Amino acid sequence: MKCLVDIDNECLLLLRKFKWSITQVMDVYFTDPTKIQLEAGICLEPKPPKLKSGSIECQVCMENVDIRNVFSLECGHQVYSSSLSMLHLCCLQKKKKKKKGIRKSYYLKDGVRSKECVSLPCPAYKCNVVIREEYWQKFLAEQHPLIWERYQKFCRESFVECNKDFAFCPGKNCDMIYTSSAGIAKEVECKKCGLTFCWACKQEAHFPASCEVTRKWNTKNSDEAENLQWILAKTKKCPKCRVPIEKNQGCNHMTVIKYILSYGHRLCNEIELFTISQMCNKGVGGCGHEFCWLCKGDWKEHGSNTGGYYQCNIYEKQKAEGKQSEEEKGNEHAANELARYEFHWTRFDSHMKSSNHAKKELTRTHERMHELSQKFQWRLNEANFILEAVEEAVECWRVLSWTYPIAYYMDEKTNLQLFKEQQGTLENFCNGLQSKLDFDLDKLGDNKTRQEVIHYTRTSAQYRKNLVEYIETEISF
Repeated sequence: MKCLVDIDNECLLLLRKFKWSITQVMDVYFTDPTKIQLEAGICLEPKPPKLKSGSIECQVCMENVDIRNVFSLECGHQVYSSSLSMLHLCCLQKKKKKKKGIRKSYYLKDGVRSKECVSLPCPAYKCNVVIREEYWQKFLAEQHPLIWERYQKFCRESFVECNKDFAFCPGKNCDMIYTSSAGIAKEVECKKCGLTFCWACKQEAHFPASCEVTRKWNTKNSDEAENLQWILAKTKKCPKCRVPIEKNQGCNHMTVIKYILSYGHRLCNEIELFTISQMCNKGVGGCGHEFCWLCKGDWKEHGSNTGGYYQCNIYEKQKAEGKQSEEEKGNEHAANELARYEFHWTRFDSHMKSSNHAKKELTRTHERMHELSQKFQWRLNEANFILEAVEEAVECWRVLSWTYPIAYYMDEKTNLQLFKEQQGTLENFCNGLQSKLDFDLDKLGDNKTRQEVIHYTRTSAQYRKNLVEYIETEISF
């Protein structure tokens, strides 16, 4: 009968082979157990060391070494360890010749470069027996703890990535693992790094926004298409050379100059009237075309009778008659979309910062509670209203921030006015609650102020729940 350790190792290798699916292991194992075991890297017949004294040829470096400096794997292959005191498999040490001498390449240490190390086989030729985890620990844990930790990290990843009921915290440099039976959890707060993340998409928590809205919003915030949108909204093309031009000051009299930048792009810039004679030089690549910024007509046809330098009667007439060019319509649409995006993004960003600020205040809140209790001879639970208020502020600001991406992608058929009313009401109470929390201790100790804080906390919580309920029942994406 195999010992328990051997059985555990066999199960471990089988589960890794079939991506931790017990059902799949059971389905295939009994069809051909021997074949399945060999493919998983299991040693079917452990072999004792061939020699106990003398010397032996290492099957990796082909050198004759003292048997006392040899380590025997369960498959019977013996490999040379350059120094038992260093405790690493040195052959499990291959020697690689370079131009400048010989570099020792340690088999286990070099193996921990990718996730494949969890199934690293014996270094002997055509031996597929996987090196047991206990050997990794024996030769790396004490002398090379960082490499041992890296190996353990890959072992954890091989399990978590194949099991939907487990997930790593997506926080920066966080290695915590969480589990949710049947994916019941919606959001998880990491106890180590403090990040709250969505269980479904493994991104930072975004409730009450859906994962799809969050994905589109995050993509939009980092998308290069936004640069193109800005160009369309803020620039016009020169009627002659068709290069985009930004007008950021001055009159409507435009003169085009092209600059060749180091990365190959050409830019146009508007030049004030008094600099035209000095700057419009074809020698530096300018097309020299002069036109009106508004109607884009030739400047020769403009003067005091068309409105001068800061107005254009021709443009106003065309606009009144509805004779906008396709470019102008496109510019207007892009400008409206850009303004709409900026409106939603600035409020999303502002509310998220408010939530993060309130979250940081949580650590100081406990100190303020103790200070209040001591100063006004309160029981500690009587000062608990501050903690409840701060926690509610964190949640309200976070919910409010994600209502703006929701509004940005909201279906036109949805009652947007009702949504905005609830959103605005919650914002007002959040601002009121935040202003109360900024009071000093003397004012917070006043019973009237205390009751106001409690009132704002409860009312904010109720309006937050109402808004979330409306989103979940009335808004679809």
